[in-house]
Amino acid sequence: MPVAEGGATDEDNLKLACGWCNVVKSSLWSVYDAKAWSSGVINHPSLGVISVPQPFWTLRVVATRARCEAPVGCGARLTSHELFAAPRNIAGALTPTNLMVVCREHDLWAGHRLVSPRLLPG
Repeated sequence: MPVAEGGATDEDNLKLACGWCNVVKSSLWSVYDAKAWSSGVINHPSLGVISVPQPFWTLRVVATRARCEAPVGCGARLTSHELFAAPRNIAGALTPTNLMVVCREHDLWAGHRLVSPRLLPG
């Protein structure tokens, strides 16, 4: 839980982050957080009601595919770029078959991945 949202400042609640991540994510939670996926769906402020993938699915998809799967073709690999899981079809459930791996340049979901914790189920 972000400290800015009342989270504890003890070791169990803190994570190392680069300067950019700390500034950008300080008061936001990822839609992949356990509170979100335990309910299966969230009411996203810009996308409406969306399903939320289990964190393990996301990690496994990125780790096993290990390259950008953008339809235009891309040479980004896990060894040289930061990769993300994004939906192939935004209207479909975010299951492993509907997740694709993309680099920052091809991540059309980048602005939608982090949301205020008040939007996530309690």
